[in-house]
Amino acid sequence: MLLFGLLGLSLPTLTHATCGEGLEDLRRELSGDEQGLRTTEQTVRAAKAAFLSRDATLREAMAQPPPGYDPALARRLVELRRTEVEPKRAT
Repeated sequence: MLLFGLLGLSLPTLTHATCGEGLEDLRRELSGDEQGLRTTEQTVRAAKAAFLSRDATLREAMAQPPPGYDPALARRLVELRRTEVEPKRAT
């Protein structure tokens, strides 16, 4: 009977230790996932900034094509942007 009493007293300690180790593993895993998410967010922000910069440069070039640029090609690019690019960007 004494043996069962000692076993009963040590069982919560073992259970707590096991749960504590599991929680620590989970915290480490979540921390790694959080760091991965932050890295992904930074990558997306950098890509979006680069895209917006290139898009602004393209808009300027299309608004005032360089000398000697084929006007028909410039009109076609504006038309493609309006009919193909902008609708896809909206979705």
